[in-house]
Amino acid sequence: LQALSSHLHHWNHTTLGNIFIKKRKCLAHLKGIQHALALHPSAHHFSLEDILTSKYNSLLRQEVVFWDLKS
Repeated sequence: LQALSSHLHHWNHTTLGNIFIKKRKCLAHLKGIQHALALHPSAHHFSLEDILTSKYNSLLRQEVVFWDLKS
């Protein structure tokens, strides 16, 4: 049982990663893209903003599930 627990813990961090770190990095990228959009609007920046917004929303949903499982 201990070996399984250790294996699952390792799998969780290597496969899923830390939700909070991913969320912080994604938000930083999103803020950078929004700053770039304010200075030089382009179709590429709008596309990146859409992608990062979707990714951030997905991470927020994962965080909700994480806390639901913790409680």
